[in-house]
Amino acid sequence: SALTDAYGDAAQIPTLIDDWVSSPTEAKLSDLWGRLCHQGSVYSASFAAIPLLHRALPALPPSERRNALMLIGAILSSWDRRGGAVPDEAVLGLVPDLAECTEASLDDQGVDESEFPYLLQAAAAFRGEALWGRVLDHLATEEFDGICAHCNHALFLAMGSLGYFASCDDYVRNTNVKRVPIVPASPDALAPVGAWLYQQAIQRAKNTTAIGVKHIFGSTTCPNCSSAISVAEAIEGAYGTK
Repeated sequence: SALTDAYGDAAQIPTLIDDWVSSPTEAKLSDLWGRLCHQGSVYSASFAAIPLLHRALPALPPSERRNALMLIGAILSSWDRRGGAVPDEAVLGLVPDLAECTEASLDDQGVDESEFPYLLQAAAAFRGEALWGRVLDHLATEEFDGICAHCNHALFLAMGSLGYFASCDDYVRNTNVKRVPIVPASPDALAPVGAWLYQQAIQRAKNTTAIGVKHIFGSTTCPNCSSAISVAEAIEGAYGTK
């Protein structure tokens, strides 16, 4: 009761976690997400809930265990920590085990291409990759925001079923806007974090994610100023300072 969640007094959080663990439902999980990581914002109760969620992992079926790990990863990688909330040493001490559990969960048979980026994002968060620990899920939604480092223009970076390209305008509503292809990085030229992400995907035959990672660390030309840009740097420009 001395801590807060998104709705105020957080006294109910332990009971809500116990109730979800004993009888998992999507509604209960959604309630926990809404209280502990509301639209990416976290609170003092968010970090205090991590040991409770960690303790519950062995009792959860694989799909719910993955959900718990993704929630913990989202809390730890949040850039919007309300009220000065920070993880204490006890929480930070759990990170190695959380990383191990998450990387093991990447091998779960139930993980498909749509879920894999979310779980890989949590794995990145536990490895201390703050940016990719909070934005890699955009591979699942098939679009990243970007900022050109040369002209500071906002970019749409499409990565998925519509193609891999950069645009300055809404390419979904207006199919005639300029689209500049993103050139993927070759696997042997990936930055260390990119190489790790790529290998995690390749080892599990998640080819869509692997292709996305190569494009994240690829290059393109700004549709506004025609300067050559790094896609990863453009993504960092859009999200890295939040």
